[in-house]
Amino acid sequence: MGYSRGNRNLTQVTVAPIILLILIVAACGGLATPTGSAPPPATQADHPVLLLPAPSDLARQASLTDRDRVCLGSEFDAPLPLQRVTASGNFAGFDAAYAAGGALDGLAFATYAFKLTGFEGTTLAMSWDAAPPAGSLWLALSNYVSGRWDWFSLTPDAPFDVASVAPYIDPDSGSLFAVVLVAGDFQGQLKWIRWGGNVPPTAALAADPASGDVPLSVTFDASASLDPDGTLMKYEWDWNGDNVYDATSYQPAIEHLYTSGGNYMAKVRVTDDAGATALGTVHMIIFAQKAMDPVAVLIADPASGSPPLTVNLDAAGSYDDQPLLLYEWDFDGDGVFSEADNGEMAAKNSATAQYIYTALGVYAPSVRVTDEDFNTATASATVTVEYHGWYVITIDHLGSSGKYNSVAIIDGNPAIAYQRWSCGLCYIRANNADGTSWPEYSAETDGQVDSYGGAGKWTSLKEVDGAPAISYLADYWEDHEIAEIRYVRAADADGSAWGAPAVIDTSSTGTGGYTSLAVVDGNPAIAYFRVSGGASLCYTRAADTAGSLWPTPSVVYAANGAQGQAANLLVVDGNPAIGFRYDAAIMYIRATDADGSAWGTAVSLSGFVGYAGAGCQARMAIVDGNPALAYANYYHMDNDSLLYYCRATDPDGATWGTPLLLASTGANLWPSLSTMDGVPAISYIEGMTGSALKLYKGSDADGGSFLEPETVTGNPGVDSGYTTLLTINGRTAVVYYKGVLPGRDLMIAIYFP
Repeated sequence: MGYSRGNRNLTQVTVAPIILLILIVAACGGLATPTGSAPPPATQADHPVLLLPAPSDLARQASLTDRDRVCLGSEFDAPLPLQRVTASGNFAGFDAAYAAGGALDGLAFATYAFKLTGFEGTTLAMSWDAAPPAGSLWLALSNYVSGRWDWFSLTPDAPFDVASVAPYIDPDSGSLFAVVLVAGDFQGQLKWIRWGGNVPPTAALAADPASGDVPLSVTFDASASLDPDGTLMKYEWDWNGDNVYDATSYQPAIEHLYTSGGNYMAKVRVTDDAGATALGTVHMIIFAQKAMDPVAVLIADPASGSPPLTVNLDAAGSYDDQPLLLYEWDFDGDGVFSEADNGEMAAKNSATAQYIYTALGVYAPSVRVTDEDFNTATASATVTVEYHGWYVITIDHLGSSGKYNSVAIIDGNPAIAYQRWSCGLCYIRANNADGTSWPEYSAETDGQVDSYGGAGKWTSLKEVDGAPAISYLADYWEDHEIAEIRYVRAADADGSAWGAPAVIDTSSTGTGGYTSLAVVDGNPAIAYFRVSGGASLCYTRAADTAGSLWPTPSVVYAANGAQGQAANLLVVDGNPAIGFRYDAAIMYIRATDADGSAWGTAVSLSGFVGYAGAGCQARMAIVDGNPALAYANYYHMDNDSLLYYCRATDPDGATWGTPLLLASTGANLWPSLSTMDGVPAISYIEGMTGSALKLYKGSDADGGSFLEPETVTGNPGVDSGYTTLLTINGRTAVVYYKGVLPGRDLMIAIYFP
């Protein structure tokens, strides 16, 4: 091949018309002339002169994504001199529109970087889809010995030789930089540019599908194979990897039908136009036909019960016409097998397993079996975890816990305020809405809200302005003459943190207690029994929604006797109302306005002959739209306590019906009234020694009659009591204090149908 060569010491290049090429500002975005690089002289004054970067600057400016000794046309180094050249697939499209003496922006040129460390060849070759016009193709090589560019005029599609590539290799990066330039009117594509001889192809093989049952038709695709400096001429196929090529094609895709099972390494051998080859492989898993697929069988025993429920899972009855290799378990039925955090992974490969279900729910444990041909089958069982009948839970067993309890639903879960003898007022909230899981208190101060002396008597718990709040009596242990009515509200919605207690009423001669808290006309209000200054029923309503400011309490009812004991505050037909004990009678009084500023006349439900303490245990609720009271009349003379129920005949409670005697013999203590499933219900302790916790349910909506009582739990023990009846997540529940030793604990019984 003939060529002309120029450098700074030459004064003429013997190619006509000659173009001496270096990068100028107009051609490449305003670059300055590099130091040490100047154009060779032109043979004609009107020929354009271009400036290229100094060789020493190339590595700094280049992306250095070197392509060894071959570059596809599209692999030009974009940060280096580039004009009127674009990538088109693997090719580079040159769009030259230059005439001698014309504007430089008509030249088309691109820069290629090669990694030639250790390369000893001298030949450069290019391949075009159409040859550039004669005399228009130029090559510039960066000379690191002279610090300049050497220019060569090339004959398209003919090899080009240099004496040595050593001067053109950057000693620091090992890269050779070459500029390919077309000066003329030419639109064509450069396929590749290469130093040295043929570069072998690379082979890539994909299969779709790569596994399946026989007969299996598979499409093999080697189109990702590549010959960077030539053309792939043929594709030879080995279906089973035995190195015997079973088929030859001249296109990269082919189909094959597998009729026998096995694990195969399928191959393709590609050959380029110079005879060089490359191998591509893909792993095939072909499953042979079987007489049957595996059958999974799973038995759960027991299939239902109360938590914690230990279930034995047995998949030993699973079968196949060949050995089962693998058992995988999904205990919780979430569709994920062999999880590490719940014991599933530990049970892997075992035909039997055991799992303990601690939460209520219906579960679908599953087993997946796999045979030696990787065929699988899955079986599931149904496990129902639920309580049946009355389920009794010990909530707090520390230091005689549970007296004076009050229950409310707080932030969706049941919660209880109560007294613990050893530390005062305490609070606990269930971990779930069912009330079947509670925090484990272990230290005497766990759950403590107010540590003052005997704080926590006659508690009343309500949700006030989005947070739990409690009214209670703080009666100093060693001097019962020092007592206070207090109110405290949590600092958050669930009662994790509490504010400082507010003192509502205090007296050096004692304050009785029996507090009852309700939200009245948007603000918290408290009714209670005051001893000092003559026994009286008192009422106060906070000046704000949270209960931060409290006015001086007012006396609602005062007369000789024990008035105000067993106070129960409710909002009845829009106004606050209080059911309470007055001496030997049960009384009811309702305010004449919505906030309790003024009160009407008290109504007496009944009077008793006998012990003056009659009716000291009473609870009020709204039953079928009207207020109602359940109360116990305790006779000291024969240890009997009669259990009564009475309901008003109007929504205001202006008139009341005749009290209904429910239990006439024995001691029937600590009643609590609520509505369950649309009828009134009353929980109470039967017997002075606490022989049973029982529950009455009305036979109609208004409590005109009641069914026979049912036993919730037997023998709660001497001194048991303080029952509180409520509905938890649609289920009947009773919170109570168990007085028998060992124990004296706060308890809850929940009924599951």
